[in-house]
Parts: sequence; structure tokens; C-alpha cells
Amino acid sequence: MVFNYKRLNDNTHKDQYSLPGINTIINKIGNCSVYSKFDPKSGFHQVAMHPDSIPWTAFLVPNGLCEWLVMPFGLKNVPAVFQRKMDYCFKGTENFIAVYIDDILVFSKNNQEHAEHLKIMLKICKDNELVLSPTKMKIGVSTIDFLGATIGNNKIQLQEHIIKKISEFQEDSLSETKNLRSWLGLLNYARNYIPNMGKILGPLYAKVSPTGERRMNAQDWKIVAEVKKIIHNLPKLSIPPLNCFIIIETDGVCKWKPQQFDNKSHEQICAYARGKFNPPKSTIDAEIHAVMNSLDKFKIYYLDKNQLLIRSDCQAIISFYNKAAQNKPSRVRWISFTDFITGLGIPVTFEHINGKDNSLADALSRLVCSLFAGWQPPTTNWLEQVEKALMECITHSNQATYQLVTLIISTLSTSKSWTSSSQKWSKEESECLKQQSMNKGCTNFINGLTSKPSKDSSNSTWSIPSKLKHSEKRTTRDNYWGDWLSKVK
Repeated sequence: MVFNYKRLNDNTHKDQYSLPGINTIINKIGNCSVYSKFDPKSGFHQVAMHPDSIPWTAFLVPNGLCEWLVMPFGLKNVPAVFQRKMDYCFKGTENFIAVYIDDILVFSKNNQEHAEHLKIMLKICKDNELVLSPTKMKIGVSTIDFLGATIGNNKIQLQEHIIKKISEFQEDSLSETKNLRSWLGLLNYARNYIPNMGKILGPLYAKVSPTGERRMNAQDWKIVAEVKKIIHNLPKLSIPPLNCFIIIETDGVCKWKPQQFDNKSHEQICAYARGKFNPPKSTIDAEIHAVMNSLDKFKIYYLDKNQLLIRSDCQAIISFYNKAAQNKPSRVRWISFTDFITGLGIPVTFEHINGKDNSLADALSRLVCSLFAGWQPPTTNWLEQVEKALMECITHSNQATYQLVTLIISTLSTSKSWTSSSQKWSKEESECLKQQSMNKGCTNFINGLTSKPSKDSSNSTWSIPSKLKHSEKRTTRDNYWGDWLSKVK
């Protein structure tokens, strides 16, 4: 039975005892091969109430008032109290028993070990008079559902029933803030499986904020449909072994490989991270925050390692860090960055992602920066055209198309049609030129995807290297683009 103890909870001091981190537990148990799971029967009722607290649990029945002699469901501090009790009971068994409130998981490398671990677990339950539920036991299995994930064979994936809840959530009800918040809460279970989840769901999170627009528009419903499609094709993530080498990429990806000097073909993804920052942040600040946010999200994977590799496409960060002993940071961002890296307690190595490996992402980010810094386009569908062309590029991926997309986007972000000093344009003429330039660029963008790029670039005004070099000169991160980026209000 559950009762509404809201008024009692509002006047109760919160027990600050921390619950264990779910990701920490999963990372610890993932490399085992045999599992058993147990649940205490009505676990909360196996804790007696303090005599002074019993009167506060009274509830009304037709024959009068009844009081709880054991800990009831619904009280504010019940999970923390029960977790403290379980941690006390199973103290010293952390290497083969994981406890999360009323879920007990025994994990072992082989069957012989598992038999010994089960004996220890059952003895602890007997000594502490913990009664287990016979209908919720799973003993000696190779895969197990635990804390929202299916774990086994060094892989982890989202539980099927959570995928079903997310995909079958009534779309009509999402127009209400309460239901949208519940749906976004369910998606938190999938945050480790979806890259760039923060960017995808950003517009929806704005709907549930106190100052956000409540009404769902066509773009929001499109995001909902896209997420429901993604959720059915989530990857199985690889759980890193104990003696592996961890790599963190600042676009929110954590990878591992068996040895430090193994090539990239041995790398496997173990988690994705999400995060966002306000648009007014400069590019350098954004890159610094991306590094720090990734390190914070993935710390359970590298804290027990001897070395860490961080990959970033921001040469300014790498140059600064490699010469940190010679530099005296004069800006808060560099001081904060240096302190954060030093505080990790392990040696950190930075690796630069070459422009040829990340040129499309760079060109896109610079195009966005150009829009924020210079102008806001009139209502048009040019962004949809860019999106359509990009999806075409992803669907029919090849090196020639990739280079062509990079070239055209670079042309958009470095167009001089509205910055030429040879003429003095009026405001209306300037806006018109901006619009014409963007529309022309997008048209070339889409048409170019269906045509073969010329092998000889001498026929064009600029060659591909020249255009990219010009783009780098104007908007590269190395000349601290973000220092003069105008703030978006």
C-alpha cells in the first residue's frame, strides 16, 4: 500500500546519503560472465520504524487510525535509509556484489567463483534476516537486466521494455508540459547510446523550461518522430576491460582499445555524452567546455587508468596544453582549463584531429558562427535545403562528395558578396545580397551532389585548397575567432 505523505515529506529533513552511481555499477559488472539477481521481498517493510516516528505514519481507515510499525512506501527518505542498511550489510563484498536500493546483483568471472560468491551472499542475508523474493530470482545467467540495461558478453544495451515505453508513448499527450517532461525523463535511460542527444533534444527541453515556449510546432513533432525512429536502432555499447587504453573525443564519444599503440581499427565505443552551452560562448570557450564536459561525463572509465588520450580538432587548446609550463595563463578560461586537467590526477595526452578528418564539421561550425556574428537570414527554406543536401551526403557517402560538400559550405561561410568594401550598400541592398548569396550557394550545394566534381580545379576561380585556405584565414580557431564574436541577445 502507498499513501500520500506529501505534507509530511515537505516538512522532513532530507537524508543526504548518496545512492550509488548507475554507470559506475554497470562499468564494474560488465566484464563478468555469470550473474545472479535477487530482490528482497517487500524490502522497505524489512526495516522497523523508530518508535518516535511511528505516529507520523498514521493513516485513516473506516475503523479509525492505523500506524506503520515498519518503513512504508512513500516516505521521502526511504530509499536513502534502505540503501544505507544494504551497504552496511554487504560491506566488503563490493568486488562481486552490487546493491542498488532493493536490487542485489552477484557477478563473477566463472561458475566456480560464482558458487562461492552466492554462498557468501546468502549467508549475509541469513545473518541480517533479509527475506528474498522467490519469484524475482535469476541465478547463473550469462545476460541480465539490471538498472535499465541488458548486460552480458562485454556488451550493454537498453532494455527492450524501456524502448517500448519511449516508442509507444502517446504523441498527442506530449503537447502537455507534464507528459513531455516524463517522456524526456525516459530518454535519459538512452543518453549513453545516442550521439549528440543534447543537440537533438535541445528544442524540446526548451519547451519544459520555465521561460520556454509551451506550444509544440512542426519542427518539434519532427524531432519526436526522429527520436522514436532512432530508439529502435540503438547500438550495443562495448564495456571496456580493466587494462585498456581510454580515448575521449571532444564531440562526446568515449572509446577504448586494448593497448595504447594499437591502431584505430581496434577502437570500440563505450559511451556517448550529451551537453550544451549557450550560443554566445566563443569558439575557444566552447572547445574548452567540450573537453571539460567530456572528461566529467566519462570519468568512471578513466579514473583507474594510468594514462588518457584526448582528441580535439582545436589546435589552440593542444598548443597551449603542450606548452603549459612555458605559458602564464592570463584568461580565466585557460586558468580553469589548466586546473581541471591537472586535477584529474593522471597523465593526459592531447591528439589533434586533422582538418581532412574533420573538415565538414569545421566548415559547418564556421557557417553557424558567421550567421550569429553577422546577420540573421529572412524567413526562407535555405536551412532546410542545407539539411537535405547533408542527408544526401550521409546516405550516399564517398570521398568526392564529402570534399564537394566541404568546399561549398566553406564558400558559404567566406562569401564576400555582402562584405566587399568596393561599394557602399544600403541596408536593404545588403540584406538582398546576403539572401541571394546564400540561395545561390545552397542551390550549388544540392546540384553539386548529383554531379561529378571536376578533376582539374584550374578552370574555377579558386582551387579547393585555395578556398579552404581562405576559409581558415578568416575563421580559423587558431586566430581566436571567438574573441570578437558578437553576443546573441
